[in-house]
Amino acid sequence: MDCLVRSAAFAAGISVDILIEYIGHDGLEIIYPDLAWPYCCRGYCLPEIFEALFNLGFACVDIPKTLITVRSMASGFHVLDDVDHLEPYLMEPRYILYGGSHAIGINNNKIFDLMGKVQTIQDFDYDGIVIIKHMSSCLKSFNLT
Repeated sequence: MDCLVRSAAFAAGISVDILIEYIGHDGLEIIYPDLAWPYCCRGYCLPEIFEALFNLGFACVDIPKTLITVRSMASGFHVLDDVDHLEPYLMEPRYILYGGSHAIGINNNKIFDLMGKVQTIQDFDYDGIVIIKHMSSCLKSFNLT
């Protein structure tokens, strides 16, 4: 099973089976028969996990490590490639870190790594972070309940 869906379930504090049920497939369908396992499988992508989590009452925000600002075609663009803008989000209780072809889940400072190698978030070279919040906590934050 895919590290991304397992990390998302761990971070949200729900079972993998429930998340897969809401996604609508188990990711194991072989769609690239010429590739080796597990690369031959359908797998999962962030948008379908976001949709399933939304239907389960969670809000997700994907924040990439590298930010690109385009001012205009004439003036070009600015690339911000540091992690300073991500540091406040690493204090959140529930999130996924993803990078390369791997993802880890964090739930109240506990780390889930399907490969079992990541002991601290500093051990993981990530490309982005997905913050996961239950919508009831979002509503309370804005006094909307």
